[in-house]
Amino acid sequence: IKSSTGFSPFMLRLGLFVPLHLSPQVVPPLIELTPADIPTLASDIIKLLNDVTAEAKDNLLAAKISQTIQANAHCRQDQLFSQGDLVYLSTSNRHTEYMHTGDNRVAK
Repeated sequence: IKSSTGFSPFMLRLGLFVPLHLSPQVVPPLIELTPADIPTLASDIIKLLNDVTAEAKDNLLAAKISQTIQANAHCRQDQLFSQGDLVYLSTSNRHTEYMHTGDNRVAK
């Protein structure tokens, strides 16, 4: 079962929950279907799949919101700079920039 959706992939695709350990007591007996039962059964399965999909989408949205809240809680606030402020500028990789931009290479 996925923590973000709350469902197993098998449940999302087929609308059925299958336990990991199948035993004869768990497997339901086969039932006889009449042709009149098939449209009702098909509409029930489609409704179940739509409900499961909608709930999985809601769970994914809730997980996304929760992850956003947690990510924003651990980020520092943006620093606002105004004109004239003194800042430190890292120039550790500046010496290789001339080699990668344009035709203005410096010969060694």
